[in-house]
Amino acid sequence: MVGLLAAAVLLVQTPVRLVLPTPPGEAGLEVVSHPAALDPPRVCPKYGWEYPFLSTGFVRRAGAEAELRFRVYCQSRRRLPAAVSVNRALLRLWSLVDSRLGLDHARPYGRLVEVFLTEGGDAGGEQGIFFGPGPDGQPRSHNTIYIYHLSSFDGPVEKAREVAHEYGHAVLPAIGGFEAPEEWGNGSLGERLFLMWLAEELASGALKPEDAMGAEADAVAAWVRDRVLPLSDRVWLNGPDLKLLKSKGPEAMDEYLGVMLMAAQAFPDAMPRAVLLSGGVKAMDALRGVLRATEERETWEVRVPERLRGREVWLPLPGRWEFEGAEELERKGDWVKVRPGGATVTAVKWKGNPDPLPV
Repeated sequence: MVGLLAAAVLLVQTPVRLVLPTPPGEAGLEVVSHPAALDPPRVCPKYGWEYPFLSTGFVRRAGAEAELRFRVYCQSRRRLPAAVSVNRALLRLWSLVDSRLGLDHARPYGRLVEVFLTEGGDAGGEQGIFFGPGPDGQPRSHNTIYIYHLSSFDGPVEKAREVAHEYGHAVLPAIGGFEAPEEWGNGSLGERLFLMWLAEELASGALKPEDAMGAEADAVAAWVRDRVLPLSDRVWLNGPDLKLLKSKGPEAMDEYLGVMLMAAQAFPDAMPRAVLLSGGVKAMDALRGVLRATEERETWEVRVPERLRGREVWLPLPGRWEFEGAEELERKGDWVKVRPGGATVTAVKWKGNPDPLPV
């Protein structure tokens, strides 16, 4: 009897590993859950609350050692499946951010994001840099996400949205100065950009619902249609409203989101440079990053979304360009309005006299 009990305890305390399948050439991802209580429990940096259970997330690049990127803590054994699910979703988002934006977690916090799944508090999430003890008891600053009132953390798409929002705050460049709905816009950008990408990956079969908090492809696509496309399409069809971008209200936030989402759809290959070239923390800085990134190349292939084919659209292309597959109609500052003839517009930087004399 004693031997059976000891074996059961050993089984409970053995970490459970889950290696996530990844496309060739991408970083390997691994979730490791620890179903046994941590001894001592982890004390969170903001409140000093105890979290006895842990799920860790590792990434492994070709020829390199596995590197820790996430620690997800919970306060009871019954929440461990939720911790593993959040960890898995975050690892998938990390992979998308790595491959599509070239970003990783901030070095000053050990390339680590720590998540605390919390029973109490008001429903919702929070991200912040908080100073407190680490797992080794030594005080330091932590890139931290809290998800509160876990009993209300429900609904697959809503859970995916909440995780994506707080992770956007944790990993994307901070663009702020807004008065509403919140000061910093990288969370709202994260939820829309990341769910847009998740919708693509789910639709193609590259990811499964369990990679997105259980959200099905059709449900995520519907959320994107309602919450993402109206913002991006307004910029596709009208160009940016610079007056709005310079303001501070919720309309300014929406305009910033629209510019970045449109750029991610039209110039996905430019986005790693766009986030690096913004050079500031205002919405206009984010726009400048996009313009600087598109200006760097001599040729662009712009895929016009099917929903916009046959419509006149605006493209962020400073300077003069020649177009194949589209007719140039109008220029407004660094944006050009074109009438596409099909699904793809090829833009080639003008090689002739920058200011030709009129005929």
